[in-house]
Amino acid sequence: MKPKLIKSNPKVMSRYLLKLINEVKRPYSKIVILCIGTDRVTGDCIGPLLGTLLVESKINFEVIGTLSSPVHAINLNDVIKTIDKDSLIIAVDACFGLNKEIGGVLVHEGNMYPGKGIGKTDISPVGDISVQGVVASYIFPDKAFQALQDANLNTVYNIVQDLRECLKLLDSYINHKRKLKFGGLMEWLWF
Repeated sequence: MKPKLIKSNPKVMSRYLLKLINEVKRPYSKIVILCIGTDRVTGDCIGPLLGTLLVESKINFEVIGTLSSPVHAINLNDVIKTIDKDSLIIAVDACFGLNKEIGGVLVHEGNMYPGKGIGKTDISPVGDISVQGVVASYIFPDKAFQALQDANLNTVYNIVQDLRECLKLLDSYINHKRKLKFGGLMEWLWF
C-alpha cells in the first residue's frame, strides 16, 4: 500500500490510523507505539520526543521509546524481541521525502525499515502500521546523516505535536468505543 501523506491534520491522521487498525486481520491484545530515533540528531528525535510527550499525557497505549530511554539503531533489534507477539505495533520514526512533503507525515500499513535512509541495512523491519515524519528532503546517501543533523527543529516539533494530538484522539476513541454498545465511529467522526 502506498503511504498516505497527511499534513497538519491530527483528526484526519487519527481517522486514517483507525481505518488501518480496523483492517488488521490478526488478533491483538494491545497497541504498542514504538517511537524510534535518537535525541542526538535533530531530525531523528521525532520518536523519543513523541514517546516522552505520550507518556506524560498518560495515553492508554504502551509507549516504547522516550528521551530517557530511546529506541535507536543500536538497540532496536533487542527491543523488538521484548514486545509481546500479540501486540499491534505502530512504529514511528523520521524519514526523508520530497521538498513538498517536509513537515508532513507518511502513514501506511505494514512495516518500515528504520535506518534505511542513511544506509543502515542490519536493522530489522518493524511495525504493523508505519508512521513517518518527513523531516528533510532525500539527497545522496553520503549526505543523509548531515541532512538529518541539519533538519529544522521547528519542523520536527510541529510533526511531533500533530502526532501527539492524533494518538490522543485515537486513544480517546478506542477507549470510548469500548464503553459503547453500538455505533461510535460516526459519532467520533463528527467531533
